[in-house]
Amino acid sequence: MKGYIVHEFGGPENMLWEALPRPEPGPGQLLVEVHASGMNFAETRMRAGTYSGQPLPFVMGMEGAGIVREVGPGVSGFEVGQRVFGRARGCHAHSVLFDAEHLMPLPDTLSFIEGAAIPVGWLTAWHALHTVAEITPGQRILVEAAGGSVGSAALQIARQHDCWVAATASSDRKLDKARELGADLLIHEAYYTNEELAAGGRSLTDGAPAPSGHSSYGQATDLALDSPFEFELSASLLPEPATRIELAGRSGPLSRPEDQPLDLQATLQLEGMDPDKIALFL
Repeated sequence: MKGYIVHEFGGPENMLWEALPRPEPGPGQLLVEVHASGMNFAETRMRAGTYSGQPLPFVMGMEGAGIVREVGPGVSGFEVGQRVFGRARGCHAHSVLFDAEHLMPLPDTLSFIEGAAIPVGWLTAWHALHTVAEITPGQRILVEAAGGSVGSAALQIARQHDCWVAATASSDRKLDKARELGADLLIHEAYYTNEELAAGGRSLTDGAPAPSGHSSYGQATDLALDSPFEFELSASLLPEPATRIELAGRSGPLSRPEDQPLDLQATLQLEGMDPDKIALFL
């Protein structure tokens, strides 16, 4: 079998299609023949060496779909030949090992390609909105970076649950897509340089607060003691004391002085927010 392996951090040229040893499933694992694998921005950071804790060498890929070829000891609910999808490191290869707890049956109504695009973005958004925020119908949700994987999934999940959704994006094309997906309010991120937008954020919702802000940033964001504009916008649309902000990812490095520790909860607490209502998925 072969896969895309990275021996040294760098650009796309460091992704090498090489022969790999065939993995053997251990207890709680399954060997899956990969028919499609999803691509995520985080992988570019892993390849470049800017993703925290990424060891070398590693096979790229974070999510995939395929057919079960071997079932390891102690695994139940799966069988050889079954169509499946899920999250696992090393999915950009002919075969990959999945932990059974991170694998799901693939419905016949979904293709392998569709299944491979679900696990990272959609499950992150589902966890943020349901497990953490516990959204309910009628709530008003702010989804930032709605043009990305997590953001577009969060927008659709929120609308499916009859929530009112304000969506931000960095281009008209992405905002057009957000409109197609059901966003009630569109905000172009070019206005993020305008402090008046944050100060007057509540006017965007006709004075009604949004009980949850879901952020999955498409740009590097300063999370030092000075609250970034994105948080100011979220805070301006969120009520107190019910403020809740979920950060579900970022595509660039955090910008802050080297001698200044990153303490986002302390930062937001200084802005008058309850740190117990802040969830991080960075």
